[in-house]
Amino acid sequence: MLTLPQDWATSHAGYLAVKLLQGIDGAADRIECSRALIWASLRLWMATERSPQSSKLKCVNSRCWHVGRLRYRFIPEMNDSAFFSFVQMRRNVHRDFYIVPAESDCLFGLAAKAELGDRKPQIFSVNSFLSWRLFFATADSRRSYEELMADFVTIYNQCVKEIDRDDLMIDYVGPNLDPGNNSVTPRRAKMRPDGNLREQLQIAWRILRQPELSSENDEIRLADLVVTLDESLRNRGKLPKAWTRSAAAKKPKKKT
Repeated sequence: MLTLPQDWATSHAGYLAVKLLQGIDGAADRIECSRALIWASLRLWMATERSPQSSKLKCVNSRCWHVGRLRYRFIPEMNDSAFFSFVQMRRNVHRDFYIVPAESDCLFGLAAKAELGDRKPQIFSVNSFLSWRLFFATADSRRSYEELMADFVTIYNQCVKEIDRDDLMIDYVGPNLDPGNNSVTPRRAKMRPDGNLREQLQIAWRILRQPELSSENDEIRLADLVVTLDESLRNRGKLPKAWTRSAAAKKPKKKT
Protein backbone atom coordinates (compact mmCIF):
# COMPACT_ATOMS: atom_id res chain seq x y z
CA MET A 1 0.00 0.00 0.00
CA LEU A 2 1.04 3.57 -0.67
CA THR A 3 1.29 6.13 2.13
CA LEU A 4 -0.07 9.66 1.92
CA PRO A 5 2.25 12.56 2.81
CA GLN A 6 1.20 14.38 5.98
CA ASP A 7 0.12 17.56 4.19
CA TRP A 8 -1.67 15.84 1.30
CA ALA A 9 -5.16 17.25 1.99
CA THR A 10 -4.07 20.89 1.71
CA SER A 11 -1.56 20.43 -1.12
CA HIS A 12 -2.05 20.41 -4.87
CA ALA A 13 -3.00 17.09 -6.42
CA GLY A 14 0.16 17.28 -8.51
CA TYR A 15 2.27 17.36 -5.36
CA LEU A 16 0.43 14.29 -4.09
CA ALA A 17 1.12 12.46 -7.36
CA VAL A 18 4.84 13.23 -7.25
CA LYS A 19 5.14 12.02 -3.65
CA LEU A 20 3.22 8.81 -4.35
CA LEU A 21 5.29 8.02 -7.44
CA GLN A 22 8.53 8.68 -5.59
CA GLY A 23 7.57 5.92 -3.15
CA ILE A 24 7.26 3.30 -5.94
CA ASP A 25 10.41 1.45 -7.02
CA GLY A 26 9.49 -0.37 -10.24
CA ALA A 27 9.01 1.54 -13.52
CA ALA A 28 6.06 -0.66 -14.50
CA ASP A 29 4.35 0.02 -11.16
CA ARG A 30 4.89 3.78 -11.54
CA ILE A 31 3.24 3.61 -14.96
CA GLU A 32 0.22 1.74 -13.54
CA CYS A 33 -0.06 4.21 -10.65
CA SER A 34 0.15 7.17 -13.06
CA ARG A 35 -2.53 5.64 -15.27
CA ALA A 36 -4.85 5.14 -12.30
CA LEU A 37 -4.26 8.73 -11.11
CA ILE A 38 -5.21 10.12 -14.53
CA TRP A 39 -8.26 7.87 -14.77
CA ALA A 40 -9.39 8.85 -11.25
CA SER A 41 -9.07 12.57 -12.05
CA LEU A 42 -11.26 12.15 -15.14
CA ARG A 43 -13.85 10.19 -13.19
CA LEU A 44 -13.90 12.88 -10.54
CA TRP A 45 -14.38 15.47 -13.27
CA MET A 46 -17.41 13.63 -14.63
CA ALA A 47 -18.88 13.30 -11.12
CA THR A 48 -18.58 17.03 -10.43
CA GLU A 49 -19.33 18.45 -13.89
CA ARG A 50 -22.23 20.88 -13.97
CA SER A 51 -23.87 19.19 -16.97
CA PRO A 52 -22.87 15.50 -16.71
CA GLN A 53 -25.42 14.49 -19.35
CA SER A 54 -23.50 16.44 -22.00
CA SER A 55 -20.26 14.46 -21.66
CA LYS A 56 -19.39 10.88 -20.87
CA LEU A 57 -16.05 9.31 -20.01
CA LYS A 58 -15.11 6.44 -22.30
CA CYS A 59 -12.03 4.31 -21.65
CA VAL A 60 -10.71 3.52 -25.15
CA ASN A 61 -7.78 1.49 -23.81
CA SER A 62 -5.49 1.49 -20.80
CA ARG A 63 -3.79 4.72 -21.95
CA CYS A 64 -6.49 6.64 -23.77
CA TRP A 65 -9.79 8.20 -22.66
CA HIS A 66 -12.52 10.12 -24.47
CA VAL A 67 -14.65 12.78 -22.79
CA GLY A 68 -17.20 13.87 -25.36
CA ARG A 69 -15.13 15.07 -28.33
CA LEU A 70 -11.95 15.45 -26.26
CA ARG A 71 -9.24 12.80 -26.18
CA TYR A 72 -6.66 12.26 -23.44
CA ARG A 73 -3.62 10.09 -24.14
CA PHE A 74 -1.02 8.93 -21.63
CA ILE A 75 2.54 8.53 -22.88
CA PRO A 76 4.14 6.49 -20.08
CA GLU A 77 7.79 6.59 -21.12
CA MET A 78 10.29 9.24 -22.16
CA ASN A 79 12.42 7.79 -24.93
CA ASP A 80 13.02 8.21 -28.66
CA SER A 81 10.57 5.48 -29.62
CA ALA A 82 7.73 7.02 -27.56
CA PHE A 83 8.45 10.50 -28.92
CA PHE A 84 8.49 9.47 -32.58
CA SER A 85 5.28 7.48 -32.09
CA PHE A 86 3.75 10.66 -30.61
CA VAL A 87 4.91 12.76 -33.58
CA GLN A 88 3.31 10.36 -36.06
CA MET A 89 -0.08 10.22 -34.29
CA ARG A 90 -3.08 11.75 -36.00
CA ARG A 91 -4.50 14.48 -33.80
CA ASN A 92 -6.68 17.53 -33.48
CA VAL A 93 -4.64 20.30 -31.88
CA HIS A 94 -7.66 21.66 -29.99
CA ARG A 95 -9.18 18.35 -28.85
CA ASP A 96 -6.24 16.04 -28.12
CA PHE A 97 -4.35 16.26 -24.84
CA TYR A 98 -1.18 14.34 -24.06
CA ILE A 99 0.00 13.40 -20.57
CA VAL A 100 3.64 12.45 -20.00
CA PRO A 101 5.42 11.17 -16.86
CA ALA A 102 5.55 13.41 -13.79
CA GLU A 103 7.68 16.54 -14.12
CA SER A 104 8.51 15.77 -17.79
CA ASP A 105 6.16 18.13 -19.64
CA CYS A 106 8.69 20.94 -20.12
CA LEU A 107 11.29 18.75 -21.85
CA PHE A 108 8.71 16.84 -23.90
CA GLY A 109 6.90 20.05 -24.82
CA LEU A 110 10.08 21.74 -26.09
CA ALA A 111 10.88 18.72 -28.25
CA ALA A 112 7.31 18.65 -29.58
CA LYS A 113 7.42 22.37 -30.37
CA ALA A 114 10.68 21.97 -32.26
CA GLU A 115 9.27 19.06 -34.29
CA LEU A 116 5.65 20.17 -34.81
CA GLY A 117 5.71 23.96 -34.51
CA ASP A 118 2.17 25.37 -34.42
CA ARG A 119 0.77 21.84 -34.70
CA LYS A 120 1.99 21.03 -31.17
CA PRO A 121 -0.96 19.88 -29.01
CA GLN A 122 -1.38 20.65 -25.33
CA ILE A 123 0.99 18.57 -23.21
CA PHE A 124 0.74 17.98 -19.46
CA SER A 125 2.82 16.02 -17.01
CA VAL A 126 0.90 13.69 -14.71
CA ASN A 127 1.30 16.12 -11.81
CA SER A 128 0.30 19.28 -13.73
CA PHE A 129 -2.71 17.47 -15.24
CA LEU A 130 -3.98 16.43 -11.82
CA SER A 131 -3.59 19.96 -10.42
CA TRP A 132 -5.50 21.31 -13.43
CA ARG A 133 -8.34 18.77 -13.20
CA LEU A 134 -8.74 18.98 -9.41
CA PHE A 135 -8.89 22.75 -9.53
CA PHE A 136 -11.81 22.77 -11.97
CA ALA A 137 -13.53 19.93 -10.12
CA THR A 138 -13.45 22.17 -7.05
CA ALA A 139 -14.90 25.09 -8.98
CA ASP A 140 -17.64 22.98 -10.62
CA SER A 141 -18.71 21.19 -7.44
CA ARG A 142 -18.46 24.32 -5.26
CA ARG A 143 -16.93 22.27 -2.48
CA SER A 144 -13.66 22.74 -0.64
CA TYR A 145 -10.38 21.57 -2.17
CA GLU A 146 -9.81 19.32 0.87
CA GLU A 147 -13.13 17.53 0.29
CA LEU A 148 -12.36 16.98 -3.39
CA MET A 149 -8.88 15.70 -2.57
CA ALA A 150 -10.43 13.14 -0.22
CA ASP A 151 -12.87 12.06 -2.93
CA PHE A 152 -10.04 11.88 -5.47
CA VAL A 153 -7.99 9.53 -3.27
CA THR A 154 -11.04 7.34 -2.72
CA ILE A 155 -11.81 7.18 -6.47
CA TYR A 156 -8.14 6.35 -7.15
CA ASN A 157 -8.44 3.39 -4.78
CA GLN A 158 -11.52 2.29 -6.66
CA CYS A 159 -9.61 2.50 -9.98
CA VAL A 160 -6.67 0.37 -8.84
CA LYS A 161 -9.07 -2.23 -7.46
CA GLU A 162 -10.79 -2.44 -10.85
CA ILE A 163 -7.46 -3.20 -12.56
CA ASP A 164 -6.54 -5.77 -9.88
CA ARG A 165 -3.65 -3.76 -8.47
CA ASP A 166 -4.54 -3.68 -4.79
CA ASP A 167 -0.82 -3.29 -4.01
CA LEU A 168 -1.04 0.25 -5.42
CA MET A 169 -3.92 1.30 -3.18
CA ILE A 170 -3.45 4.28 -0.88
CA ASP A 171 -3.74 3.61 2.83
CA TYR A 172 -6.80 5.78 3.32
CA VAL A 173 -10.46 5.27 4.21
CA GLY A 174 -12.76 8.13 3.24
CA PRO A 175 -15.33 9.61 5.62
CA ASN A 176 -18.44 7.51 6.20
CA LEU A 177 -17.02 4.60 4.21
CA ASP A 178 -16.38 1.03 5.32
CA PRO A 179 -12.72 -0.03 5.16
CA GLY A 180 -13.45 -2.43 2.31
CA ASN A 181 -15.65 -0.06 0.34
CA ASN A 182 -13.84 2.57 -1.72
CA SER A 183 -16.58 3.48 -4.19
CA VAL A 184 -17.77 7.06 -4.04
CA THR A 185 -19.89 9.49 -6.00
CA PRO A 186 -18.87 13.07 -5.12
CA ARG A 187 -21.73 15.18 -3.89
CA ARG A 188 -22.94 18.45 -5.33
CA ALA A 189 -23.26 21.18 -2.75
CA LYS A 190 -24.93 24.55 -2.63
CA MET A 191 -22.69 27.56 -2.86
CA ARG A 192 -21.18 28.28 0.51
CA PRO A 193 -20.83 31.69 2.14
CA ASP A 194 -18.03 34.13 1.42
CA GLY A 195 -15.37 31.92 2.99
CA ASN A 196 -15.74 29.37 0.20
CA LEU A 197 -15.42 32.06 -2.47
CA ARG A 198 -12.21 33.25 -0.87
CA GLU A 199 -10.93 29.69 -0.92
CA GLN A 200 -11.75 29.32 -4.63
CA LEU A 201 -9.90 32.55 -5.35
CA GLN A 202 -6.88 31.46 -3.36
CA ILE A 203 -6.69 28.22 -5.34
CA ALA A 204 -7.07 30.12 -8.62
CA TRP A 205 -4.35 32.54 -7.60
CA ARG A 206 -1.91 29.74 -6.69
CA ILE A 207 -2.51 27.84 -9.93
CA LEU A 208 -2.24 30.98 -12.07
CA ARG A 209 1.27 31.33 -10.71
CA GLN A 210 2.25 27.70 -11.38
CA PRO A 211 4.72 27.48 -14.27
CA GLU A 212 3.39 24.11 -15.44
CA LEU A 213 0.06 25.76 -16.36
CA SER A 214 1.66 28.15 -18.76
CA SER A 215 -0.53 27.78 -21.84
CA GLU A 216 -2.47 30.85 -22.92
CA ASN A 217 -5.85 29.07 -22.89
CA ASP A 218 -5.40 27.94 -19.27
CA GLU A 219 -4.43 31.42 -18.12
CA ILE A 220 -7.38 33.01 -19.92
CA ARG A 221 -9.84 30.54 -18.38
CA LEU A 222 -8.39 30.91 -14.90
CA ALA A 223 -8.34 34.69 -15.16
CA ASP A 224 -12.01 34.64 -16.21
CA LEU A 225 -12.81 32.45 -13.20
CA VAL A 226 -11.07 34.85 -10.82
CA VAL A 227 -13.03 37.79 -12.19
CA THR A 228 -16.32 35.89 -11.99
CA LEU A 229 -15.82 34.60 -8.47
CA ASP A 230 -14.63 37.87 -7.03
CA GLU A 231 -17.66 39.96 -7.99
CA SER A 232 -19.85 39.32 -4.96
CA LEU A 233 -16.98 39.93 -2.56
CA ARG A 234 -15.49 42.91 -4.37
CA ASN A 235 -18.86 44.68 -4.44
CA ARG A 236 -18.96 44.45 -0.65
CA GLY A 237 -15.39 45.59 -0.21
CA LYS A 238 -14.19 42.22 1.11
CA LEU A 239 -11.64 41.31 -1.57
CA PRO A 240 -8.19 42.87 -1.99
CA LYS A 241 -8.30 44.84 -5.25
CA ALA A 242 -4.74 43.75 -6.05
CA TRP A 243 -6.02 40.21 -6.70
CA THR A 244 -8.31 41.41 -9.46
CA ARG A 245 -5.68 43.69 -10.97
CA SER A 246 -3.08 40.90 -10.99
CA ALA A 247 -5.45 38.43 -12.61
CA ALA A 248 -6.52 40.96 -15.23
CA ALA A 249 -2.89 41.70 -16.03
CA LYS A 250 -2.36 38.01 -16.92
CA LYS A 251 -5.32 37.97 -19.29
CA PRO A 252 -4.17 38.78 -22.86
CA LYS A 253 -6.05 41.54 -24.58
CA LYS A 254 -8.34 40.50 -27.40
CA LYS A 255 -7.19 41.55 -30.86
CA THR A 256 -9.57 43.83 -32.71
